[in-house]
Amino acid sequence: MSGRFEPVREPVLERFSGHSLVSSARGTIGPWTDVQRLINSEVSEQSEHEERLIIVRSGELWYRDELGSDVVVRAGEVCTIRTGFGLQFAYGGADAVVLFRGGERFTQAFYHHEWVQVMEEDGFRATVLAGEYREYRGVRTDRMDGVAIWANASATASTELFIRPNAEHAVIVLSGSVCVEGERLMEGEALYLGMDRFSIRVSAEVSSDFLLLGGVPL
Repeated sequence: MSGRFEPVREPVLERFSGHSLVSSARGTIGPWTDVQRLINSEVSEQSEHEERLIIVRSGELWYRDELGSDVVVRAGEVCTIRTGFGLQFAYGGADAVVLFRGGERFTQAFYHHEWVQVMEEDGFRATVLAGEYREYRGVRTDRMDGVAIWANASATASTELFIRPNAEHAVIVLSGSVCVEGERLMEGEALYLGMDRFSIRVSAEVSSDFLLLGGVPL
């Protein structure tokens, strides 16, 4: 058996429109407490203690806060927002995905990562957002036992992604259609893969992009 078991399909959302992508039934995926799609809309709020990792899929995202940050983040770039209780901030104006991590008392800060590590092979272009994948590192690796990868796949692309067997993983499709371990996923669907896997086979039927999230269960 070598740790293999039948994956469980969990539809995350019928269609994305700025709502949560993480199934409320499962709650979290590793250290990730929530994932949201932001489509040309604006977020303006007063925060709790949390961290947000934002990848801009297309367009330009602007970010402002009461600490004096006023930054434009362009397509393919990443930013990290670490907030403390009561910080007033706002961002929006692009097609972006926001990954949330909470539970710690972060020092308030904003980081704009114009350069990120990208892996290209087998028709896939993968941006390592957090954690490590092979020799590639995400924009932050401290105090987080988790991985987040944003992958763009060309039509007919196929590859094997190597993952940690002691961590749980999930694939969330942002656009197009991909096949993960024999399960076909459309835009707005996710596949929770559980633990005890050393690799997953992913292929694309059309040009697509998706997230691979993982980490030790909380």
